[in-house]
Amino acid sequence: MPGSRGRIALIGAAALLWAAAAHFGGPASSADAALLAALHAGQIPGLATAARVVTELGGWIALTAATASAVIWLWLRQRRREALFLFLVVAGARLAAAAQKHFFARERPDVAHLVDVSSASFPSGHAANSLVTFLVLAVVLSRSRSAVGLAVAFAGCVGISRVMLGVHWPSDVLGGWAFGLAWVLAALCIRDRLQSGAAIPLASPPRKG
Repeated sequence: MPGSRGRIALIGAAALLWAAAAHFGGPASSADAALLAALHAGQIPGLATAARVVTELGGWIALTAATASAVIWLWLRQRRREALFLFLVVAGARLAAAAQKHFFARERPDVAHLVDVSSASFPSGHAANSLVTFLVLAVVLSRSRSAVGLAVAFAGCVGISRVMLGVHWPSDVLGGWAFGLAWVLAALCIRDRLQSGAAIPLASPPRKG
């Protein structure tokens, strides 16, 4: 993961991308409609089945199971701060994504939905929550570039599957990814700041001569 300055720059870029997806995307966007039409898997049963399998990686059951397993494992190994950090980041992101859906109340695409959906469209909860969960798991458990790259790749596949299944506009997925990235990077910045503050020992009082 990048250093503090790099993280701040990425947070800013992700925030701009999120704002653009929220403002310019959706039913009124011709670009969204064209990309959705190109990726929709409704006429290809085998591709639709594969998309359904992939999309389950970003569902609440898979992500909750992965998070709970990691939290328990960290707790049993006495890495309790990391366990708490992981839980708060993942749970907070889920709540924040749900709040955004309620606020924007964007309509789902008017195409065949190949899986059942009930909430609003922006941002994609699968895209946001999978990126947050996979990325923070990679950072906490592995801290290797390969693990981070694999986490991003998995979340990318999940997000694309939502468009293929016809339940999200491409901008919904883009907004979910942007939010997820900004959320994790902001959490890491806060964690590092708290840790660096805790690492500074208090000054010893002057001795009386």
